[in-house]
Amino acid sequence: MSPVRPKDGRNYHAELALATLQSVLGVYAALILRLPWWKGLLFIGGAIALTALFIALFTRPPGDPTDHARDYLKTLVRLQIGAVKWLVAGLPGAAVVLMAFGVVWIASDHSCAAPVDLRILTAEENVPALTEAAAHYVADRSGDGCRNAIVTVSAGSATQDIESGFTRGWKISRSDSGSATYFGPRPDVWIPDTTAAAVEAQTYLGNSSGDQNDEAELEIGGSVGTSPMVIAVFGNAYSPPGAHPGSLDSLYAGLKAGGVDVPTRPSAKTSEAALVSTPVLSTATQHGYGVSAPQAEKVMSSGGSVAGDAAAILCRFRAQDIAHGKPPAHTAVVVPEIALARYDNNLAIGTGPGCESGRRVPGDPARFPAPAWRMYPYYAGDLPVLDHPFVHVRWPGEVNEPRDHLVEDFRSWLAVRSPGVGGFRTPDGRIPDGSAGELRELSGLYDPGQAIPSTIGGKGALNAGADRAKAAAQWAEANNVYRAGRPSVSLKLLFDISGSMATPLGDGEPRLYRAQEIARSLLQSVRDDDKIQVSEFSTRARVSLDPRADDGYPPGDRGVLRDRIQNERANGSDQPLAAAISDTAKQVGDPDDLVVLTDGQLASTNAGTTASAAALRKAYPDLRVHIVLTGPKTCGDALIKQIAGVLGPHTCVDGSIKPPDDTADAVLAAVLWGDGA
Repeated sequence: MSPVRPKDGRNYHAELALATLQSVLGVYAALILRLPWWKGLLFIGGAIALTALFIALFTRPPGDPTDHARDYLKTLVRLQIGAVKWLVAGLPGAAVVLMAFGVVWIASDHSCAAPVDLRILTAEENVPALTEAAAHYVADRSGDGCRNAIVTVSAGSATQDIESGFTRGWKISRSDSGSATYFGPRPDVWIPDTTAAAVEAQTYLGNSSGDQNDEAELEIGGSVGTSPMVIAVFGNAYSPPGAHPGSLDSLYAGLKAGGVDVPTRPSAKTSEAALVSTPVLSTATQHGYGVSAPQAEKVMSSGGSVAGDAAAILCRFRAQDIAHGKPPAHTAVVVPEIALARYDNNLAIGTGPGCESGRRVPGDPARFPAPAWRMYPYYAGDLPVLDHPFVHVRWPGEVNEPRDHLVEDFRSWLAVRSPGVGGFRTPDGRIPDGSAGELRELSGLYDPGQAIPSTIGGKGALNAGADRAKAAAQWAEANNVYRAGRPSVSLKLLFDISGSMATPLGDGEPRLYRAQEIARSLLQSVRDDDKIQVSEFSTRARVSLDPRADDGYPPGDRGVLRDRIQNERANGSDQPLAAAISDTAKQVGDPDDLVVLTDGQLASTNAGTTASAAALRKAYPDLRVHIVLTGPKTCGDALIKQIAGVLGPHTCVDGSIKPPDDTADAVLAAVLWGDGA
């Protein structure tokens, strides 16, 4: 039979071929590519046009195309109409097939495959932006109704702990029962602030002599997005000296002339961003404010009150704003641009208290901080740019094809989508076209119309193409400058393990557990060469600080110290505080810093406290004692005031209300600078 029907001239073969091809392409677009609906419509529309044109080329009338244009167009339209008729005629049959397929699908108990867990580790201030990016990724990859991944983003910016975790199977310690205590879920992806940190961790792993079955393998990839370090100033704190200076030295000269105090930054031991910024910040502080290197480190460390990361600083400001407080006068802070952009836009900054978003609607001026609390960025060409490399982490026994495929898929997706999400710039430092308004709403201090730099590339920037030698040199320089400015300490951590320390606080947390959290946080912040020992006291546990090969002293293995802290257990009754401190002083002499972690004690078990403290001060005048209270007692307790009145200022640090990290910051400030009580 001829393919062309005589009565109406329809070409069955061409129409059926066209209908079949277009239906296959439509199914392919909807199910295989998992495109959003509007992209699917565009794809199907384009497929219809292209396939119709293709078929028509083989069915065009013979002869000169210019003579038969009208007939050619009629043929094209007729073919497409015929193809649609075939598609409509086939719908009942297709419906029957789909219903039958659905019955078989349900009967076979077929369902979506279990999603793969993807665990991401990054710095605290990057968690909200990467959480947003992860949500977009999961949505993009769930077009067929099945969720292919559950993505968890957690914080970890203490490089020393990260390195230790990578060599110890992500274990903090092993308890007396033999069960391991972990930092958290083992990360599949690590996105540190800098390539320098990633190279340092990779080198540390290469030099490790630990168990190969516990060691992770790190594969360092390219940047997922950049963020320059900036100097953030409150709007009412600085009268600019005219043109925006290009160097940090010039900026600091202008800040000083404007009455602004030394810009402060988080602890360089717990924040990678702060550490890599330390060399240029220290130099500019010494030049601009006329101080020595140790003095520069003190005034840069948040004015003596050490903060663990940029998020902690900005979250405190936000909490004070919400409480209708006044911003600290003449204050400037050094933070990543992405953290400042999220602070100024009232978005989530981190995961701690006060870090959550204001949850106000876009376009509402009230969604910003109060005018007095808004901070404005200043840029300098020699401040570093954080490049946030994508590091694939593989653990022994956990390597499998689905997980590797998911990590690589997420890496590819981030390379295209992450710049512009949550405040990241592109890997080459540009504000992405069509990005969200977080960055574009930052402006000059007294000139709201002045746009921030559209492209940033600091001299210290190590972006995707940075080589290992540069990265290693940057990390080494930062560590050397930090060590030169921050004095080493000899620190004794003394745990009260009397029975009352097992009593829960108001939040249900045992007092001893709170003490352990403070000690663990403090351990994160110390230098590698700080001398640290751990002991305990009660009527059944006398202080013992004789150095042993396995107690992490001197410097030694920090993992041993973590084990000691983790394994503290309540045992016995109160040993008088003054007596316990005296027993310790007899073993260590002075000068040393003694940190006593206790819930406080009863006056009835501490007779003659004032006389005992006075005798202690006379025998050991250089011994520095810091009593850290877990609660419920505070520094206003009569017994504590007796001891503090004799031993001097900054003897008491109240940890009964502050989060453990903040309490540890205050303890370290008291130890290093005599501040923070």
